[in-house]
Amino acid sequence: MFKLGFKSVHKDNSYLGIWYNGEDDNLLWVANRNTPTFGGTGILEIDDRGSLKILHQSADPVVLYSVEEPSNTSATLEDSGNFVLHELNRDGSIKRLLWESFDYPTDTLLPGMKLGINSKTGLNWALTSWRSDKSPASGSFSLGLDPSDSTQWAIWWRGEVYWKSGSFQHGFLEVFLSNSSYDFFYVSNENETYFNYTVKKAVTIFPRLKLNSEGELVSYKADSVASQVSCTKNMSIGCMKLNVPECSRSLGNNVFQQHVGYMSNTGFKFTETDNLSRIDCQAKCLDDCSCVAYASKNDDGTGCEIWSTGVSFTESVTGDNKPEVKREVFILEPREQVVDMADRIGWRSYDCTPSMLNMLQNMEKQQQRR
Repeated sequence: MFKLGFKSVHKDNSYLGIWYNGEDDNLLWVANRNTPTFGGTGILEIDDRGSLKILHQSADPVVLYSVEEPSNTSATLEDSGNFVLHELNRDGSIKRLLWESFDYPTDTLLPGMKLGINSKTGLNWALTSWRSDKSPASGSFSLGLDPSDSTQWAIWWRGEVYWKSGSFQHGFLEVFLSNSSYDFFYVSNENETYFNYTVKKAVTIFPRLKLNSEGELVSYKADSVASQVSCTKNMSIGCMKLNVPECSRSLGNNVFQQHVGYMSNTGFKFTETDNLSRIDCQAKCLDDCSCVAYASKNDDGTGCEIWSTGVSFTESVTGDNKPEVKREVFILEPREQVVDMADRIGWRSYDCTPSMLNMLQNMEKQQQRR
C-alpha cells in the first residue's frame, strides 16, 4: 500500500519519503525535509554499527537514528505506512523498537498516527507544513494539541495560535462533524495524551489529513479533497484574532489579486534565513503600510519580495532588459476589479478556510458590528 524511496520535488533536490502506492506525487512523510540530497545521490543505509542514515554526495550524513552500542538492526516499511527500525536478537527475531517515522511526522497525519504529547519521552507529535508546494522544508504553520485544552486541536502560525478545532465530544471533533469517513479517538493517561483516527474502509481510500503550506487542514480521500476545516463566523471557535497594523485594518474593499508578469523595478527582498512562505510574505506586506504588492522570491514558491507605492506591473515586456521568466505577483487592487476571485486564486470568504487575508477580513467585520 505504501512505498519508500527518494523523490525529486523541485529541480535536483531529492528527499527520502513515503507515499501511497498509486499516488506517487503526494509525499506523506519526508525524512530529510531540511537537508535534501542533490542530483539523485541519496542512499539509505544501515551502517556497520546498526545506525540508520541517509548518505549523500559532498555532505555529512543525515542520521535518522544512532545506536549507542553496535547492534543488529533491521528497517521495515510497515503496511500502516510507518517506517521502523528494530533491534534484532541473534536468531533474527525482534528484540525491541528503536525508532519509527510515526514519531516524527511532517505535514500529514495518517490513520494510526498520533497527534499529541508523550510526557514520558518528551516527544511532541505535531504536524509542520511544507514551506511551499515545491519545498518540503519546515514551513510556518504547525498543528498540535491546544495546551490550554488538550481535547481540541490548534494551528499555530509562527508560534501564534490563530485557529482552534473545538473540543472533542461524543467521538467527534467539531470541525469534522460532516466527515463520516473518519472515527476519532482521544487517549489521555499519565504517559501520553493524543488523538488518532481510523477510516471506514468501505468509504475512503488513500486517506490523510494534511496541513498545507497556507495553514489549511485538508481531509483527503482518494485523489480529491473530502473536506477542509472552516473558521466560524462568531470567531469563538476557529480563526483567532491576529495583531495587524492600523493601516492594514483599513484596507476596505482592497484585496490581493494574483497576476503573472513583470514588475517595473526590484522590490525589497527579505533574506533567505527568514525562511518565508507565501503566506509569510503576504503578512510582511500587510505589516508595511506602504506595500502594494508581494511575490515569492524563489521559483519554488519560497522567499519574499515586496513593493511599495510608485511601481507598475505589466504582463509583457519587450527589449534588451526583458527578464527571463514571468513571475506570480499578488497586487493590492479594489475588490470590484477582481472577477470571481474565489475561483481564480482559491481564497475563500471569511467564514471558510483561514488564510492571512481571511484573518484580516474577519477582524474588519467584527469591528463593523461593534
